[in-house]
Amino acid sequence: MQTDMKKRLPQGISNYERLIVDNCYYVDRTNFLEKLELIPNPYQFLLRPRKFGKSLFLSMMQYYYGVEYKENFQKLFGEYYIGKNPTPLANSFYVLKFDFSGIATYDKEKLVKSFHGSVYSSLEIWNGTYKLLTDAKMQEIKQEEEPAGILKQFFAKVTDLSEHPILILIDEYDHFTNELLSFDFELFKTSVAQNGFVRKFFEVIKTFTGTGLVARMFATGVTPVTLDSLTSGFNVSKNLSLEPAFNEIMGFTDEEVLTMLEYYEVEDPKRVHFDMRDYYNGSKFAKRVERKLYNSNMVLYFLDSITRTKSYPDGLMDVNIMSDYKKIGNIFLLGDEDVSNKRVQEILSSGEIAAELTIQFSFEREFTPDDLISLLYYNGLLTIKGEDFGSMVFTIPNYVIRELYWKYFAQKLEKESHISINSSELQAAMKQMALEGRIDLYMSIINNTMKDLSNRDLQNFDEKYVKMLFMAFSSLSPIYYKKSEYEANRKYPDLLFLSTPVIPVENQMLFEFKYLKISESHRLAEKFAEATNQIQNYLELDEINQIKNLHSYAIVFVGVEGNWKEVIK
Repeated sequence: MQTDMKKRLPQGISNYERLIVDNCYYVDRTNFLEKLELIPNPYQFLLRPRKFGKSLFLSMMQYYYGVEYKENFQKLFGEYYIGKNPTPLANSFYVLKFDFSGIATYDKEKLVKSFHGSVYSSLEIWNGTYKLLTDAKMQEIKQEEEPAGILKQFFAKVTDLSEHPILILIDEYDHFTNELLSFDFELFKTSVAQNGFVRKFFEVIKTFTGTGLVARMFATGVTPVTLDSLTSGFNVSKNLSLEPAFNEIMGFTDEEVLTMLEYYEVEDPKRVHFDMRDYYNGSKFAKRVERKLYNSNMVLYFLDSITRTKSYPDGLMDVNIMSDYKKIGNIFLLGDEDVSNKRVQEILSSGEIAAELTIQFSFEREFTPDDLISLLYYNGLLTIKGEDFGSMVFTIPNYVIRELYWKYFAQKLEKESHISINSSELQAAMKQMALEGRIDLYMSIINNTMKDLSNRDLQNFDEKYVKMLFMAFSSLSPIYYKKSEYEANRKYPDLLFLSTPVIPVENQMLFEFKYLKISESHRLAEKFAEATNQIQNYLELDEINQIKNLHSYAIVFVGVEGNWKEVIK
């Protein structure tokens, strides 16, 4: 039973001091401050997908390095690694923090004005803390029209007044440029190009690293799309994003999630942990590391539900997080449409894809298929699986992200093929499976869709595409947990629809798919026999045999017509 003495879940909290003062649970990442200081280059960048804890990490850095928090050091850090092992740089900087997540991107005028206001606001907050400049001098700075001019004037005025060097922290350095990339490519290029205001801003920072005023910098973002242009103006920086030593700097490890479940005395923590691993685990940020990571916000969202209501959340992803990850569609718009379609189908059908990871993007050349895969990786929609003769192999990190792909595929299919997915009919079909163990209504939807697809859509049709349709349509209903190519003693049933703790159902489903061209229709009985034999073998396996009320179906498509029969053990 959870007691009042338990630490609070820090859901939605990105301010480190508030987290400590409010007695929130903190997964200690302070040891990485020591590691960052050991890097010879003090000007550092780190890229991670959204909602992985970047803002909290920067906030923690602000409280650790800011001279104004020296008296509170023990209160803020005494419980954690860095409090027991402080570095020489603790509380020794004037910390200047920028947050570029709220920049308006409607047009160039509003963009520059918003960036200008954001920069000045950060300088104003800094001066309100350290009180080095008079109000009159701050007003002089504000009159500068360009963001770079503001920063240059500011640095020039504080150089002789500063008793301590400056540490610059930048949260979401690329947030607004990533948004521009998806809907106003020309404005993006003019903003970050050689004479763009973003590059000029970072050129000023570089200038004052040379004077010693700016002693360190740490910036976070999501993608390196802006990094090429940015580092041209600030070419003394170090990108730590793919360094094995920093794989775990943000996010939660498998062991940490289990520890949290046990700490909050969740009922049957090992079973819940097993489910969470499949839902949320799977992200890796270096080629040669073993540990996979959970998105921290997704974990906290899940734990909030299960600790308060004793049940899983109705949806496996918080709607606020979902909106960020829905940008998958914007990424696919950047490349050639046919290439993008082939790539997403390859990802969905095989579960993985090989590509060269783009470290820095250059828009002086064409956007390549590898650039597309790389953007999916940086946004957390793919992760590193391993290597294949020099190329990186990427895979979908977990079930929740996989469901996003299926939803995207279904919506894309509906839009581009001019088919209509009737949600009430789909829900009725899924309920028929759950209540009766029958697939008549679902197969009717699939068959009608097949007839509506154009000849172009059907050119490369095979049993993998059949399975993709099944997965895509079922992703639009929350009733079943869908498991593709489930491994059971080195055998792989094509598709399982399983009951979930959120929506327990009476009947569970197993599907095995086969496909024949119309010219091969005489082989229908043969293919049914082949699928039936495979299913019978699956049903002998312990992992499959223990699934209660399992209905197994052999499904054979001949051209666009699906035929099916239930296989009884």
